Amino acid sequence: MKKMLDASPYGQESEVFINCDLWHFRSLMFTRQPDFMIGNSYGKFIQRDTLAKGKAFEVPLIRLGFRCSTAIICTARPPGAMKAQ
Repeated sequence: MKKMLDASPYGQESEVFINCDLWHFRSLMFTRQPDFMIGNSYGKFIQRDTLAKGKAFEVPLIRLGFRCSTAIICTARPPGAMKAQ
């Protein structure tokens, strides 16, 4: 990953954090104060925490991912579930 980031002019100053959890990620939002974060629905709680500290600390969330109902629709049906009658 680091090799790929170094090859891009946009990724040369990037940092990769390995074996970290969401609590560590939350801490990084306060200490590094990025322009935005990209994440799933769990990120909304981190975004609310940063806003609660003050508007100057808010880190906006760009949400990516699927809602649970969408994921269920996309799953494969068991064999024979849709037999014609």
